[in-house]
Amino acid sequence: MNKEKDRNIKLTVLSIVAFATTFLPCLVLLIYSSTIEMDYIHVKLARIVAVLSLVVAAVPLMWVNINVGYYKCSHCGEKFIPSIRTYSLGVHVIGTRYLTCPKCGKSGMFKKTMS
Repeated sequence: MNKEKDRNIKLTVLSIVAFATTFLPCLVLLIYSSTIEMDYIHVKLARIVAVLSLVVAAVPLMWVNINVGYYKCSHCGEKFIPSIRTYSLGVHVIGTRYLTCPKCGKSGMFKKTMS
């Protein structure tokens, strides 16, 4: 169990570092395309590339975040991993997310637990 928790922490840190190394160049590209005088088509192209790069970087981050650990229902105690759709639409605050338990069907703010 300790090995799995260490693995999960490493995966989470790795995904955050990978996202940050993609986010910063995209941010620079967006700022650069807004401040430097360029043709309209080049500005649009730079912005499209930046936004697509962010989306591509966000998908693995979200996948790791979903599959590392689990959520525990505060009503019935069921441990579950939400679907990508449920995860992405759920309102969240650090460490908790508004989800619906697949076993009892009750909704609430469920806490993320690293396994």
